[in-house]
Amino acid sequence: MDDINDIVTLEREIWGEAAANHHQISQRIANVPYGNIVAVHPDGRICGYTAFCMLNYDEYARQGHCSWYDLSGKGTASTHVPGASDLFGINLGVTPWAPKDTSMRLLGEVVREGIRARGRRGILGARMPGFHKYADRMPAHEYWKVERKPGILLDPELRFYCKFGMKPVRLVEDYFEDADSLNWGVLVEMRVPWVVSVFGPVLARLPVDIMAILEKIG
Repeated sequence: MDDINDIVTLEREIWGEAAANHHQISQRIANVPYGNIVAVHPDGRICGYTAFCMLNYDEYARQGHCSWYDLSGKGTASTHVPGASDLFGINLGVTPWAPKDTSMRLLGEVVREGIRARGRRGILGARMPGFHKYADRMPAHEYWKVERKPGILLDPELRFYCKFGMKPVRLVEDYFEDADSLNWGVLVEMRVPWVVSVFGPVLARLPVDIMAILEKIG
């Protein structure tokens, strides 16, 4: 119970009114016990939290139900399907005072757990936090593809995910309530490289930097 309360406090610090509540987090843990990961600061405080579930994304895509609320079961991970091949990232957040590599380390642990669950594809919903600065000059349908230089996307969050071989695949209106993104979101996809699909179970058990491996492969 204390861990859940600590995560709720962390969520509020990171996301404010949009933070996950006690019910949502407790349901995520109940529905996917291995799908909740925290990062701990050297001083012992929780400084980051991520959650995911396994589902069959194509079923949602065919129906056009691709918002965060659809895919995450309104933040509870009730959409989790044991044995499904797609990993959906429900959230990833770190505090401003977290070590600078915290987001990458959390993402690496998500990938590690996804490999253990025999996932073949990762689907993450990215905000577009830079969009509000450009909304008066271009629509979202243009912004999410704009590059600041060849091969490098303009939006900082999309750029972060692309660094690890993830590919923006779908723009979603009303993805999640977020002022900076004007409620737009982008689903980014990571296909498991063949080398990881073959050697992944071994890699997942080793103390190796999986994100560094994926960055080189990507």
